[in-house]
Amino acid sequence: MSSRIMKRLGVGVLLFVIALIPRLYKLDLMEYNTDQIWSQYQVAEFFYKPTILTQGLTSSIGVSNPPLFHYILVLLNLFSRNPYYVTMQIAIINAVAIALFYVLLSKYYEEKIMLIASFLWIFSPWMMIFSRTIWAQNVLPLFIVPYLYYLHKLLIDQKSYAWIYIVLLLTLILQLHPSGLFLFVITMVVLIWKRPNISIPYMMYGLLIGSVPALPYVMNEIMAKPVCPDCHSLFTYLTHARLYDSQVLLRPFQIMNGLFFEYVFGESYIEFLARFSLMRYLNTIFVSESLFILLGVFTVMSQKRKRSIILSFLLGFPFLYLITKTPSYMHYFIIAFPFLCLIAAHGIAYIDARTYRYIPKASLYLTLGVVCTHIVFIAYFYTYLDSKRYVLGTYGLVFKDKEEYVKSHVGIYKSYPFYFSLETMAYLMLDENLLHAQLSDYFLRKNELQYSANEYSTLLQRKEELSR
Repeated sequence: MSSRIMKRLGVGVLLFVIALIPRLYKLDLMEYNTDQIWSQYQVAEFFYKPTILTQGLTSSIGVSNPPLFHYILVLLNLFSRNPYYVTMQIAIINAVAIALFYVLLSKYYEEKIMLIASFLWIFSPWMMIFSRTIWAQNVLPLFIVPYLYYLHKLLIDQKSYAWIYIVLLLTLILQLHPSGLFLFVITMVVLIWKRPNISIPYMMYGLLIGSVPALPYVMNEIMAKPVCPDCHSLFTYLTHARLYDSQVLLRPFQIMNGLFFEYVFGESYIEFLARFSLMRYLNTIFVSESLFILLGVFTVMSQKRKRSIILSFLLGFPFLYLITKTPSYMHYFIIAFPFLCLIAAHGIAYIDARTYRYIPKASLYLTLGVVCTHIVFIAYFYTYLDSKRYVLGTYGLVFKDKEEYVKSHVGIYKSYPFYFSLETMAYLMLDENLLHAQLSDYFLRKNELQYSANEYSTLLQRKEELSR
């Protein structure tokens, strides 16, 4: 192994360690809401009564996802079913993806570009939150990075065997999240444009291997009555009146930094801004970071045309989201984030090249400036969560407080064979009356009449106490 490869691996390991720090810090403050709870609930039921999983959660477009993510969750739950440790593994997966991003793509881009891009990824507040949540799209980076690598293998090195991995990874990404469909469309356009050598056997190998996890889903759709209910759901979604959402054009400029966090905070955002006076300046800096992306686009279009494939993906996602009237969900841009980092890194490198005579190492100062402002924002975010515990936006109550509440109410059933399913379901019921009512109904469905009666009795006692 050459010294160059050893150095690349060493830097990759260092980036992995650095990426873990903000992702594991105060992990008990993580988000744990409906989608995460239902995913864990289905896995808990699987462990109690193993069966072939035929579908995942229902996506935002009303179509059930294939069960690939739930099979991944089964593996992540093997040693502990505590959401804290499962989320920790999601965080590690994302840190691994960042390390792979640097190690694999350093072959095709300058070291400066890759280091800048990697640090932009590591300290993106949005990507930090996504890497601390049990969500299917949050494992996409582990698939999109090798996909990007093998796309370069095919288009630059002209290696036909890369077709196996491109098709395989595309097939798996399509099963994880609907944004994979847009990746597929952009890939087809790029391949038609670049016209690489086609290898049908390699493509078939990749398709066959990648389709295996989807077979239960496909069979379930075929055998359902009516046939393919998800086809009907998709048709309903496509024919439903929807509006163009121009906000999708802004999301690439926001996902790199702390913009649009009012979505996370909800009504708590005003209090957050008031508590940390520096936020008004940080938001100004975040807006100015858009310049890096714009300069990166200019650089690739005018000076680095051989790298235009990354630009095709970065521009393709918001364009397709816009014309298909896809809502401007921030998590739909997780799949585009590696491309975004590469483009922004080219923008910073462009400034460095233009100002070298006057400000040597400008790219170093700019990257450090971005990293420092993002670290300050992340520190503010954690501090606010740690003190408030509850955020009025999509984040809700922090996991640690939810866990204490749930264990205080259902811990007495720890010896019960359905305990992990029971505990997971309880996370949905933060109202005590509703919790006892649901527990009574749950035990009744499990034919545990005595437990059901006990919970119902507790419910009546609480209502009587409240009525006094």
